[in-house]
Amino acid sequence: MLNGPRSLFVQSEHFTVSEFVKRHPKDVLFRDWASLMALLSDKLSAHATVAVFPFGGIQVLAETR
Repeated sequence: MLNGPRSLFVQSEHFTVSEFVKRHPKDVLFRDWASLMALLSDKLSAHATVAVFPFGGIQVLAETR
């Protein structure tokens, strides 16, 4: 795991850092797709599974217990 078992990497050019930290204190913000892909390519195996939610603003995050 790159940043913990429930890590969330968000790519956004418009999310302000202060608002991001308030909403996602344990997650990582990327300003461009290339930086995020470079991190994933370097750290994950070729057979890793990831989920990508395009247009994340319409997604609702939920945590199950």
